[in-house]
Amino acid sequence: MGVSVFEAIKTAGIAPGTIVISDAGHDKGRAYLVVDVKEKIAFLADGRARSIADPKKKRVTHVKVLGITEKTTETIKELSVIRNTEAGDMIVRDVIKEFILKNRNNDH
Repeated sequence: MGVSVFEAIKTAGIAPGTIVISDAGHDKGRAYLVVDVKEKIAFLADGRARSIADPKKKRVTHVKVLGITEKTTETIKELSVIRNTEAGDMIVRDVIKEFILKNRNNDH
């Protein structure tokens, strides 16, 4: 049984639409968009190596939260409609890229 979004946020700060970085494993340092959370497992996509059709399963303890996208609700709704398509993966890539560029510019 899955955990509610409220419980996921309360326990780990991770919910669909969150941008995270892998903190462990061979993909350490790679940015992902969380597409789903069930119990203590986050389902991650980057639109390249891991598409939304085949998201990476990773324990929430093995990722570091960077933040939430500005368009979280719209992005998740849009991805649920066009799941399993190249267009969905393109959206994931764009969301991650936009988030990283925006936050990189805010650091300077």
